[in-house]
Order: sequence, then C-alpha cells, then structure tokens
Amino acid sequence: MPDLGDAPDSTNSGIGTMWAYSGVQGQFPTVYGAGSPPYGPKHLNNPLRFNLGELITAEDEADTGSDQDGINNLIQGQADNDGQDDGVTLPDFLDHCTTTSFTYTVRVLDPTLYGTQVYLNAWFDFNRDGQWGGTFACSAGLASEWAVQNHAITLGSYYASFTSPTFYVYNTDPTEDMWVRVTLSDSPASNADGSGPAGGYKDGETEDYLWIAPWDIEVTAVEVSQGIQNLDNDMPLVADRNTIVRVYVQETTGRDIGGVSARLYGERGGSSLSDSPIEAENNPITVRADGGDRLNLDDSFWFVLPDSWLSGDVTLRAEVNYDDAVKEADKSDNEMEVDVTFHDADPLNIVFSPLHLHEDWDRANPTDIYWCTESDCDDIYYDVLRYHPVSEINIGLFSTALMPSLHGWPTHHEWDLNRLLDKVDVLARLQIRRWLTTDTLDDPHYYGMVHADFEPDMSYDGYGDVGGRDAFGIMSSSTSSSSPWHIDGGVTMAHELGHNQGLKHVECSGTENNPDTSYPWPYPDCSLADVDSSGYYGLDVYYEIWGLSEPTVISNDPNESAPHLGYPFMGYLTPSWVSPWEYCKLLEEYGVSCGLSWSASRSTRAVSAETQAAISALQNADEYILVSGVLDADHREVHLASFYRLSQPPPQALEETIQALQQSGPAAQGRSWRLTLDDASGQILYSHPIAFNLEQHGGEQVALLNAVLPFPGGTHWVRVREGDTVVAEREVSAHVPQVQVLWPNGGEQIQVGSVLRWSGSDADGDDLTYTLLYSPDAGNTWRALALDVTDTEMTVDEALLDDMVGSRQALLKVLASDGVNTGQDVSDGTFSAPGSAPKPLILNPRNGTVRAPGEPVLLMGVALDMEEGTIRDERLRWYSDRDGFLGSGRKLKVSNLSAGRHRITLRVQDADGMTGETSVTLYIGRPSQTTYLPMMLH
Repeated sequence: MPDLGDAPDSTNSGIGTMWAYSGVQGQFPTVYGAGSPPYGPKHLNNPLRFNLGELITAEDEADTGSDQDGINNLIQGQADNDGQDDGVTLPDFLDHCTTTSFTYTVRVLDPTLYGTQVYLNAWFDFNRDGQWGGTFACSAGLASEWAVQNHAITLGSYYASFTSPTFYVYNTDPTEDMWVRVTLSDSPASNADGSGPAGGYKDGETEDYLWIAPWDIEVTAVEVSQGIQNLDNDMPLVADRNTIVRVYVQETTGRDIGGVSARLYGERGGSSLSDSPIEAENNPITVRADGGDRLNLDDSFWFVLPDSWLSGDVTLRAEVNYDDAVKEADKSDNEMEVDVTFHDADPLNIVFSPLHLHEDWDRANPTDIYWCTESDCDDIYYDVLRYHPVSEINIGLFSTALMPSLHGWPTHHEWDLNRLLDKVDVLARLQIRRWLTTDTLDDPHYYGMVHADFEPDMSYDGYGDVGGRDAFGIMSSSTSSSSPWHIDGGVTMAHELGHNQGLKHVECSGTENNPDTSYPWPYPDCSLADVDSSGYYGLDVYYEIWGLSEPTVISNDPNESAPHLGYPFMGYLTPSWVSPWEYCKLLEEYGVSCGLSWSASRSTRAVSAETQAAISALQNADEYILVSGVLDADHREVHLASFYRLSQPPPQALEETIQALQQSGPAAQGRSWRLTLDDASGQILYSHPIAFNLEQHGGEQVALLNAVLPFPGGTHWVRVREGDTVVAEREVSAHVPQVQVLWPNGGEQIQVGSVLRWSGSDADGDDLTYTLLYSPDAGNTWRALALDVTDTEMTVDEALLDDMVGSRQALLKVLASDGVNTGQDVSDGTFSAPGSAPKPLILNPRNGTVRAPGEPVLLMGVALDMEEGTIRDERLRWYSDRDGFLGSGRKLKVSNLSAGRHRITLRVQDADGMTGETSVTLYIGRPSQTTYLPMMLH
C-alpha cells in the first residue's frame, strides 16, 4: 500500500476547507487525487524497500479509503493524523535569517539497494501563508521554502542517520507554528510547492510536521511588594497601601522569547475579586533564558493591585502565556499562587505649622516662611509614604507662623537653626502648641516647616525628638536627576518622623551621631539589606504621584548605580530608601506585628524610686504648672519660656510628661538634673527628674523642659538644678495677673482686618505674656493661635483667619502669665468666623501629562479642609471640560477619554457647603501645536 503526507490540503480534498493556521487556509498538496495537479506526493512502496525512520503507515489516499493506522491522514477539520512520522528531527529553533540543518534516519529493507542513490527534499512554510514555494531575502543570502532540494544520499546499511545540507531560515515570528514537509524518494522532486509527480514515486516516504519550538516558560517567583520585599514575601503587608505584584519568569530551554503576556487572579474566601483577572501593566514582555535581572522591571511582569484587593486574606494566582502566544509543549509551570494578608495599620497624622524665620537668622532681614499652600507641599509630605508603612497621611494645618520663645519685648529672640538650643526650642514650641490644641486628628505629629531657601545655611536639614511627636525640616521638593524618586524634603520628613517613632540613626556614612548599633548592615559597607538577588529589594509603589512612568527597583547592593542605588533613610547617605530593618520597626509602631528578627519594640529603662515618686505625685495633684524651656547640659545653658499655672492640665501634656519620665535616662558623666519646686526657704517640695533622651537626634546632652508638674501649696521657686546646684530659677510672685477679652466679646463677625484686643495687668508689676486660644464649638475644643505674645492686640490677616476655622459659636480665650501665675478670660459670648473653602490637591496626573488614546489614566486626589481635616471620600468629584463628569473618589481610573486637550478638574464640597476646585491639563494623543507662518507682503 502507498504512503502519503498529512499536511492540511484545501486544493484537492473532498472534505472542504482545511486550516493551516488561524485564519490561513492550508493549500499544501497532500491529496494525490485524480485529475489535474498539484498531486500530493504518493509513494507506491510495492513492496516497501526503504522509508524514513523506523515506522511507516500505508493508506489508499490522504483523505479517503483504508488507512493502516485506523484514521485518514486528513479528516474533516483536522490534519496531521499520520501516527508514524518518526524519521526527522527538526531544529528546536528556527531563528530568522540564520542557517540551520536537521537530522533524519533511513531504514533500508532491501539489501540489494545498498549503494543506490535516493533523494531528500524539504519544504518549510516560512511566511505561513499555507503553501510552499516562496523565496525570501536575508542579508547574507536567500531563504527558499524549498529548503533542501534533491539532496542525494547513498543507501548503505539497514538503519543509518544523516544530516541535511544547511539552508537559510526566514522566520519573522519564531513563536508561531510552521508546516514542514520532508520527502525521501527514489527519484528527484520537480516542484517547489512540495507536490509529487503525476504517477507518484516508486519508493520512499513523505513525513509532514507541524513544527513547534520547544519553548518552556516557568513562573519562578511572585513578589508582593509595598516598598520593600524579598522573594519569600516575608515583609508583612498593610491594608489599603499601594501594592505592586511582580511575577518572575524564565525560559528554561536556554533562549529568550518575546511576546509573552500574563494576568493575575485575585480571590478572597473562594470568591473572585472585582476586576479579576487583571492584565500586567507591561504586557507583553520578553522572557529571558537566564530569568532576567530583578532590577530591570520589564524582565518580570508587574501588576498594580486594585484598591478592592488590599484588605484581609487574599489569594493571588499568576498565569503567564495564557493566550498561547508562545506554543509550549508543557504549560504545567505557567502558574503560581501565593496567599497574602493585608493588616490594618494606624494612620500617620501630621499637623503642619509654619515657622517664623528671618533670612540669615537676622531679625533685621525679611522673614521667609513656608506655608503648606505652596504648590509642592503635597509632593513633599506624600513622599513619606515611600518610607513609612501606612496607607494614608491625614493632614492638619496651621497658617499662623510659630514664633520663638522670648520673641517679644524686651528680648526679641529669633531662631538660628544652626544653634542647638534654638533647634530644641522649635520642638518645645511645637509641643506647647500641640498640647494646647484639641486636634481632630488622633495623636498627630506636629511638623515645623522650614523654607527651602534656608537649606544652604543649615548644618542639618531637620530635627526630630526620638520617641516624641514633634519635628521640623526643610520643605524642599528638589530631586536627583539620576534618582528622581528621591525628594529631599520628603526624605527629611520621613527621617525626622522616623525619630518620632523611636528610630535612631543608622550608621551609614560614619558621621551619624549616636547610631543604633543593632543595624545589621552598617558602615563601612552600609547597605539596605544583605546583598542577595532574591533578598530585600525596594520598589517605588507610589511612583504615579510624582508623574513617573513606572516604579523604580532599588537594589540591596551598595555598589549598584543610580537610579537603583539606595541607602537606609535613617542614615546620612543619599539617595535614601527604606531598609527592611527600618520598615519592620516602623510596622510595629503603626500597630502591625512584623514578626521578623528586627522587630523588637523600643527598649524601656528601669524606673527609679525618685521617678516613681514624681509620677505618683503627678497623678494625684490638685493644681499643676505647665513649664516650658530647653536645657543644654553640656554648656549648663537654660532658656525658660512662660509657665502656666492650671487647675486642669492638657491631658496630652500630662500623659507625655509621665511617658518621658518612664523613658528618661541620666545625663552624661553621672550628672543629675532635675526641676524642683521650692518654698521660700529653699526647701524642696517636689522634685522632677529631667528627661534626658539619649536617643536625641544629634546625640547631644540636651533636654526639653516642657512638662506638667504638680504645684504644691507654698511653692515660691521653680528651679533647674544640677545636683544641688541651682542653674536657673523663676520666682513665684504673690498675685495672679488679671486679663480681659475686649474684642470679640460676643455677637461679632470676624473678618480680615479685624483686631483682636484684650487687656492685662499684674499687681506685682511683672511683665506679662499672652497665649491666644480659639474655640469653634463654644469651648468644647481649643486651637492655639499664638503663644507668649507681649502685645495686647492682634490684627486678623488671611493666615490668622484660616486658623479661626469657620464657626457661629466661636470663643476667644486669653491666658496671661507673669512667668508662673496665670490668669485667663474667655469671650462673654460667642461670635462668628467665616469658614474657608476646602483646598483640593490633584496628585495624579501631573499638569501637562500626555497619554495615548485608550491608555488608562489614574486620577488621584485629596482635599484639605480647615474644619474637617483631610477629605478623601466620594465628595471628591472629577470633571473633564471635554467629556464632563468622570466619577468620584480619591482614586479613579479612566480609559475612555476622548482625544485632545482636557482640563481635568477636581471639585470638592465640605460639610458647610463650601466648594473648592483645582485643575490640571491632560493631553490624550499629541498636544496641539501652534504653527506660525511668516507674513509676506506684495
């Protein structure tokens, strides 16, 4: 019986159209048929004398009649049914415009043929048009689809292996299938289309193959990162924090392959999450044979997880090559699943306060004050998200600048932020403002803002109290051209707030003061983590806020180059990223158990009997004094601000005083410093250990004297002592100052230009200082407008009006201090202050952004409101001047914007009905260009 091929044939077959590839008819001459050519090659083999390989089947015809293996080579809609095509080993890969060959075996059943020549021919459908016969040009030669033409071999043994002549390959897409025909015959072939002679061949065999490259794509790891992560996903995740998943892949046969896509499924409790599955942001990619470089974002697939996925227990399943763009023999390693948990974390709450600073620190020069209404304020404080493991930053604002202590007559003190005590005094003033203010935010940090113009004049860009709640720093939005993810002012803020959260310095440059000796990768080989390609790497998951096109990967290798180089942000080397050591400790501070070896919480010190006695007295006092000042123990220098005698201290002040006592350490060289309250004879009535924090930013022996003390009857002196030596003191006079609020005193309407007025007197003739507090709710809460002023009136400007948040039940309270004794008065009746409109901020897109038509655009924004704080709910409404209302919320992804220029507006309305809006320009497609033509006069 004869042998025929099994390539799809729509030319002679009576079973209708057959497809070679998707959408491409197979027109290969396979059916021998009767009548007109082309004729499929038919080997009569009567008897069978030689063939390709070990096996051969016999069939009457390709598509009809009897067939030895029980199924016709061609049936309806299906080719490639000859089950014994086994004589040819095609190349694994057919690379475009290279030369190759293949091997084949020949079996000779008739020994009388030894020494006889037979002919090998091969056809490759290089252009995948469903037929053979074309010729294509490569730079080094021609690639003919009749790749091997009548190559003569001599039969010489029962079973022998041969190699074909080399030939050029034309294959522009090596991922696609290709039909190949190999014919071994007793006579030469005549036709470039792969057909045979009208009478058939006497002997031999035709084997048709659908060539498939043996690609194998393996998923090697799934990394779920929120800024710092290893490939084992050991770093815990925070709910609602931006999260990027990277899926790492490798081509295991040793060759790169392009055009591969991936998708990611999300499930919670066995149910699919909304939008599941999501496509990789960088589909398709080239899968590398070596697995790629982890620093190269596009050597892996990366996905931005939807907000609805970022809570609770979630199962993530990655699937690569899901669309079979690359034909693989085995897809069992194309998926990987990981289970993750998103933990609720405490928010980061910050209240920003401008600082009253003069150029060159000289009162004779103009002031240079930074307000958070500056255009780059949000760029700076949102940068903290890169370093602190939180999902949101809630913001409160003061608009009136904070003044130095002793700023008024007669001292007129101004801050010089290169002087140690002035730096500490900023913290002291921030703390007093915070203690006297009832914040809508829970336990906020107070952050003093320093204008970027001062940066060249400062030895340190910021200062923060370790374990406290107060800090200040440069508000600079400067970035590095080589590492655009590094924002100077944002790193400074993250660093100083890191001190507030209990972190000491990391010794990275060798110049850091008082570093934490437990940091695992310190100077001189300072790094983010162990240098390990599968270890902890940084990832800029908040890249979009600053208009960056994609996240940057930050290496743990200190020898890496920018932009992939990063050092721990609690050190002094830049650019700065967050190490797993820092991140883990911060997780604990924000209420998430880290569970790694570095996660031990802050150390505590044993409380002495003296300290315990002081705490007990504080908890049981009937009257208190709020003291304020700073101490430089090394130079025995003390600055005392105004004190206030109070029947009830601010709760936060009492709590923090006790906390400071519990965490305090001794001064250097065994010196004992304390605050004492003495009677007129010098007898100590109460002794309060001064809380030296040995983890102070610079390691200096300085202390905040801010504290609440019990005020025993008979107290005549408030003293600062080193041992028994009095270093500074303040006398308690006999009389309490008298103070009266004059305006507003009930029924008034505050506006810009209004003058707040009060009067004060003291029977002892002492100089008085005044602290102004404002209540928007008839005295339930208070807000510190000004501290320790010496004037008796204050003109309302725009900044002060902002701080007097809108109310119809407003009150003004004035505290008058003679240094210790305190009088106070409150407006006799409520008055009104106009509300201020909310201030929306568009975080993304940046002004002037260009996006391709159909490309998704992520809209991100928040709004700041003096009355409500941060607004980020559905009251944030997005509009386009071309397409109208787009949607609501702090994040909104839109992908159907019309082509052209868009004015994107974020509009928000607060609870009082006041509306604020802001806009940016966005281009879908090319920005319009204006062409200027020269004017010609005739």
